[in-house]
Amino acid sequence: MACFDSPICLSWMVKEGMGSILVFSEPADVINGQMLRSRLPPLRIYSLFKSFSILYTLIRYMMRLSPLLGLSLTAAVVHSQAVPGDPNAPSGSSTDGIPRPKIGSVPYGSIITACSQPGTMALTFDDGPAGYTRQILDLLDELQVKATFFIVGRSQGNRIEDAASGWPAVLQRMYNAGHQLGSHTFTHLSLNNPTRWTEVTYNEMVFRNLFGWFPTYLRPPYLECGQECVDFLAERGYHVISANVDTKDFEHDDPVGIEESRRLFSAGVSPNPAGNGYIVLAHDIHYNTVASLARYMVEEARRLGYRLVTVGECLGDPPANWYRPATAAIRSYRRH
Repeated sequence: MACFDSPICLSWMVKEGMGSILVFSEPADVINGQMLRSRLPPLRIYSLFKSFSILYTLIRYMMRLSPLLGLSLTAAVVHSQAVPGDPNAPSGSSTDGIPRPKIGSVPYGSIITACSQPGTMALTFDDGPAGYTRQILDLLDELQVKATFFIVGRSQGNRIEDAASGWPAVLQRMYNAGHQLGSHTFTHLSLNNPTRWTEVTYNEMVFRNLFGWFPTYLRPPYLECGQECVDFLAERGYHVISANVDTKDFEHDDPVGIEESRRLFSAGVSPNPAGNGYIVLAHDIHYNTVASLARYMVEEARRLGYRLVTVGECLGDPPANWYRPATAAIRSYRRH
């Protein structure tokens, strides 16, 4: 019997390839694990079922054959592991099967560079959490400003879900303070690379593990996102955020050089708030951004009459749309 002709064999493939928890028995004369693994390695098996539409079709087919078997396969999909054997994978199941309705008026399938609400400015900080993130949060609390943080899921060698890293407490504080959290991928690789699925999905998983949701806003590393990247992120239900003011603070992280970042900010912002809105790019991983640039940007923006808000607010998007519930992907696997 060909493996693809057997519903039990198909179920076994999902179990082996995606780390599911199927518990029904499998006849040894039908299932030949060694033969299947030699024909389709686990990673290839996983990629075969990575499309949710294929999984959904398969589930419906199997439920017609046997309702109990179909329910078991559904459990396998929900409880799947992202990439079996990958030591860098976050805990738990892949987020592939999470529904991704496109809600609200903010565009999908295009790169957003500016605020749509006149007179608003969104300060954004990339690449954290890092050593200076707590200090920037202190400053924003002092100045009573809400900002947007685009988060890297593996920061300074630790996944942000790992309690020992201290990052869960930092991110919880950030969220509780009313700042917006966005995705900046898992390890900051360009999304023009073939690794884009892993970079986006793994970051969804660490957010899911911390909060039970993941962001609907994403900034691509290096602001690089060609058409394939844009199409992929639209399919995944993301608003792709760039910037129309880049402070280039990563090039000027010293007391003298940061003056150039101040100049770039001032040169990029119009003194006419009524007809303009800005998304400003900076980084919370650089000392001089925290020690000097951030306060300057807040004070200058207010002097010019801009209202400092999150990216979602500056695009007219209510907070309910900023995060996608991920409770359907139940944690079933924890790497030790």
